[in-house]
Amino acid sequence: MCGQLFLVIGLLLGTVECRADGPMEMVDDAFGQFAAGRLGGGGANLYVARDGTVRTINRFDINGDGHLDLVFNCTHDTYQMLPATVGTVESKTSTASRELPVEGSQRVVLGDLNKDGHLDAVFCPNAIGVHHPRRFLSIAWGNVDGWSGRRVTSGLPMHAAASVGIVDLNHDGWPDIAVLGSVRWRVGQPAGRIVRVFRGGRLGFSAANFVDLGVEQAAELTSSDFDGNGAVDLAVLRTDGKVVVFWSETERHEVVLPAATGLCVAGGDADGDGRPDLVVGTSGDQLFVVRSGDKKTWRPVE
Repeated sequence: MCGQLFLVIGLLLGTVECRADGPMEMVDDAFGQFAAGRLGGGGANLYVARDGTVRTINRFDINGDGHLDLVFNCTHDTYQMLPATVGTVESKTSTASRELPVEGSQRVVLGDLNKDGHLDAVFCPNAIGVHHPRRFLSIAWGNVDGWSGRRVTSGLPMHAAASVGIVDLNHDGWPDIAVLGSVRWRVGQPAGRIVRVFRGGRLGFSAANFVDLGVEQAAELTSSDFDGNGAVDLAVLRTDGKVVVFWSETERHEVVLPAATGLCVAGGDADGDGRPDLVVGTSGDQLFVVRSGDKKTWRPVE
């Protein structure tokens, strides 16, 4: 059989020449152009059909600019990952709102993470039910013009993230990010639901620089400088009627509530004495207020 046969190998198109007086010889007449960054006759976008013919895969120039566009099909849209809404007060009588493109935003906390004088926003992603529970926190870095989708990073992973807070548990003066997730999912993690603390620093945050804290029956978290030493502490509400207060990465203290009806917890100065207190919302018609005292102590629950 003489003549030429077309042969598609990967993305390269060569020819096989068959001579009557010798064996078949492979002639690579396209790799030079392909290796130089020019597709040329490199056979890109070609395939061999079942009937043996060489055909061209569909090409799309959606906007008609002469350049091929890539089309990625999906089984559904991704709008279940709700964007955040940023509201602004433009004058005494005028307000405005706009969307901030983050992939899910069930919770948000504000703080100056990089110490540039502008508030940054840390978003806890919402669960969407169709992906693995491992999601990523989003940080919208602040500037003189507020927050922009061009300054959003999403590089901090967490398993079933549910709540987020800004703390300083290693007492280095740089804000850390505490995230409440699921029960332990890796060998070596502590028992209970995991609170992962991503340590902040001059170079920002890293997915590899964190400490995992375990809290049994954890339900919600908040943060404030409860002992007044300048470092923001962490408080985790449990479903069994307790609040675990972390003074550092290794030191913790339990506050016992009158009943196991707590649903949410917040830190703030409830009595105007300049010290942050614990306020716990319940499933009933009452609030629990735990006032902070001196030297990491708490007054009786009210």
